[in-house]
Amino acid sequence: MEKGFVKIFSPEKSGKRLKIPTCFTYYKNEKLPKKIYLRDRFGNMWPIGVNKIGGKFYFQYGWEKFIEDNTVEVGDFLIFDYDGNRIFDFKLLGRTKCEKKGVGGLKLTVKEEEVEEMSVEHQKSADPKGKNWASNNFNSSSSDDNDVEYMGEEEEEYKETKKVPCHAEEEEEEQEDDEDEEEEYEEEEEEEEEEEEEEEEEEEEE
Repeated sequence: MEKGFVKIFSPEKSGKRLKIPTCFTYYKNEKLPKKIYLRDRFGNMWPIGVNKIGGKFYFQYGWEKFIEDNTVEVGDFLIFDYDGNRIFDFKLLGRTKCEKKGVGGLKLTVKEEEVEEMSVEHQKSADPKGKNWASNNFNSSSSDDNDVEYMGEEEEEYKETKKVPCHAEEEEEEQEDDEDEEEEYEEEEEEEEEEEEEEEEEEEEE
């Protein structure tokens, strides 16, 4: 098992796509497959298309279905472990830090019709020049590295204008994002505790 990463779910930031931490992409030398699978402990699998925007990598195509199927909620912890062969094993922890069941026993496999739907969605998401970050379908499951498509270079015009931050700045930005998510989670916890205290006071008065 290779290196993995942890994310705290926030619908505002991760409802449409999930940013892969820069420390992980640096670890992989910014070489990630265009097509990966997310697998739970029961063996259920979700095909996900990886996209590259502004020099950053995201789980994007198929992500909304993944969070819907697993009932991922604000404050949930997502723990990903990469097996080095296009599969990320994941655990989903709720606010109590206990593992959530997700969809339960083996129910989801990668079906041919889902592959076709994913391919069509990728084509609709092509960039203005007609390039498609994840244009091919998920038919291939070979472990041979030559058969795995990796994220290509960014658009030349973007490469010329963008400012490339150093690793330290990227890590600081990532840390700030995590701190913001933790603050949101703590604020919601405090609000819930206050509501419970108010309800208890009302019951005592009655």
